[in-house]
Amino acid sequence: GLFSLAFHPSENYFLISYSDNENNLVFEKYLLDNENRPLNNEFEVVLKIPNSNCCHYSGNILWSDFLNDFIISVGDMGHNNKPLENSNPLNTTSPKGKILLLNKEISNPELLSLLDTASPLKNLIAYGLRNPWKTYVYKNFLFVQDVGLTNEEELNILNLEELKVTQKPF
Repeated sequence: GLFSLAFHPSENYFLISYSDNENNLVFEKYLLDNENRPLNNEFEVVLKIPNSNCCHYSGNILWSDFLNDFIISVGDMGHNNKPLENSNPLNTTSPKGKILLLNKEISNPELLSLLDTASPLKNLIAYGLRNPWKTYVYKNFLFVQDVGLTNEEELNILNLEELKVTQKPF
């Protein structure tokens, strides 16, 4: 199903996120014509994340004027109130259970990988999330609503000024 849609504020395209028939979380870019109509044959898959379950996709997309980039959220893709071992939201080498920038890198030398063999993601804004189903940006703050366990939900507020964003796309 369709999770989110966001337009680029100055270029002629928009992004959508959805789950496909193989349970992947997919982010696609669609171009617009001169009259701002979608060119249905002009699209590109910008990110596809496999989900071996049916749950906790997240998939929210929003544009941040402060960061001048799209912010996307990815759930832990766990099931039955337990994350899968390979979707550990504390694993900084996996996009699962994270908030990410789509086109820019973040310099964070203090961020360590739980795996000795891999480096942390370069576009990581936040990690350790279960299912960050909705995000909002207000000025330099990112508000993240995260699914809790049984009776509790969570609201995280991040000051985007604390990020060291580089212009280099990856």
